[in-house]
Amino acid sequence: MRIVKGKTLLENTLDIMALILLLVGFIYLFLVWPALPNDIPLKYDSSEMVSQWENKQSVIGLLIFGAIAWGVFTVVEKFPHSINLPLFQFDDKEKELKL
Repeated sequence: MRIVKGKTLLENTLDIMALILLLVGFIYLFLVWPALPNDIPLKYDSSEMVSQWENKQSVIGLLIFGAIAWGVFTVVEKFPHSINLPLFQFDDKEKELKL
């Protein structure tokens, strides 16, 4: 099993930005949690009326889902050959795997 090592500056920057945004989201939610109403509007219909309400704990789920998605994609990024089925069209298979 081959692990992809080394990232470009752009990849590292985007990873750091994603983590910072997740951290800011958790910190902001922690700070405004007491001021949030117990019921939060979730869906609006075409006449701009609330059609579905949800409790404020559902907001935590969104941030947790974002953190889990970031973690899963970070792991998948290290082992791309385990999910991608390569279609070799040229003789240089190493170059195609890298691409």
